[in-house]
Amino acid sequence: MNEKLSTISKNTLEYLKRAKLEWILFLALLFVDLFSKWLIVHVWGDRPYSIFDNFLYIYYVKNQNAAFGSDFGLSKVFGSGGVRVFFIIFTIIFMLGFCVLLYRWRERRKFARVAVVMIVAGGIGNLVDRIFLHYVRDFISIVFFGKSLPLLGEEFAIFNIADSCLSIGIILFAWYVLFMYEKDGKKMQETVVEEPSTDLSLTE
Repeated sequence: MNEKLSTISKNTLEYLKRAKLEWILFLALLFVDLFSKWLIVHVWGDRPYSIFDNFLYIYYVKNQNAAFGSDFGLSKVFGSGGVRVFFIIFTIIFMLGFCVLLYRWRERRKFARVAVVMIVAGGIGNLVDRIFLHYVRDFISIVFFGKSLPLLGEEFAIFNIADSCLSIGIILFAWYVLFMYEKDGKKMQETVVEEPSTDLSLTE
């Protein structure tokens, strides 16, 4: 058991040293998210601004809930303060799970790893806000040219860069699992059979 744990630890450290793509993308996305929030709050302020009339606006709000301003009815169960704690605990568990998955997928194609990194970066970006500010800084507002769309209404919930990373990452993740995962797995098995190796280098 101890030998197995030692091997896993060694392999994990080796992977972290080689995971340049993951580190660069994660740090870049996290920086853009946190810097954009700081810029909006401390430089831009709370004045609304139109980027593209009837479509894209900058409008700073303090979001006490989850992504896109919804608490999914949890405030009725936990109360407003409890919802924040719930989201913090949920996000930590969720992010740890995806970090483990990222390690397990270390030899899969870049598409899969990028999807997971985007989810982790988005989750941590908003987690930082919830822990230190007790709310999430949202500022991107989209309206639908004065039209009311089915299920969406006249405007989309105000969001931020972290929410965008989460949404795009989840879409890419779902696409990979549904359409690429099995094929990727077979390709990896064929490679192992043809060329046995313990190398942890990242495959394309």
